[in-house]
Amino acid sequence: MSCKNKELAWEFMKYCIRPRESMDFSALGSRQRYTSDIPLSKTNFQNSVEYIAENGVSTTVAPPQFDSLSLPNMTGALERILSLPLVNTGAYGVDVQEFLDEYYINGLTTPEQCAKKLQERADIWLNE
Repeated sequence: MSCKNKELAWEFMKYCIRPRESMDFSALGSRQRYTSDIPLSKTNFQNSVEYIAENGVSTTVAPPQFDSLSLPNMTGALERILSLPLVNTGAYGVDVQEFLDEYYINGLTTPEQCAKKLQERADIWLNE
């Protein structure tokens, strides 16, 4: 990060993604909900789904009416989606899974090293 107070920046980020009891921010003077996208934590995702079910509000997480879907089913579906490979190498033709595994699964490289390897592989593929 390029901010002056990195510790304060991390505290702010933790504050932003901490579990929320309510998705409705109107009491804080906002017309917005916590997010209209997928929240970053399972607790906030579940709270958001419950809020949508109770208030009939549509978001990218769920349609406004989803009587046939249960909270555990939606959470399970999201977990399956998030467990998919981060890069669809079949669609792009660049095989980078080994670099992603080195970083995300095995912790053998830094984010910068992983990004450099990805960029180098993409450069080779684009120049072939």
